[in-house]
Amino acid sequence: LIGVKSSARRLGTRTRPAVGFFYVLTVLCFVAAGVVGGFSFWYFTALAAPCLHFALQVRRLDIDDPVRCLAIFKSNRDAGLLLLASLLLEAFASPA
Repeated sequence: LIGVKSSARRLGTRTRPAVGFFYVLTVLCFVAAGVVGGFSFWYFTALAAPCLHFALQVRRLDIDDPVRCLAIFKSNRDAGLLLLASLLLEAFASPA
């Protein structure tokens, strides 16, 4: 018998705090990378965009609405692009 394995199913009502925790952890890793790399003010400012995106995702999350959950899951592509944009901004803004 093949069952559907899903962290959302396993976490149930704790899904929202867990997702929020992992988003905060992601942002902290990017902040730490910026600190260690000596990145500029512009990199840290640009991280506000993915932070806002993550916050809106957590706010909109409704574990009982599969259509919304799928839309939020797919919007993680945009979150990745925002994080990449922060890195690219740093690459182009810093002197060579």
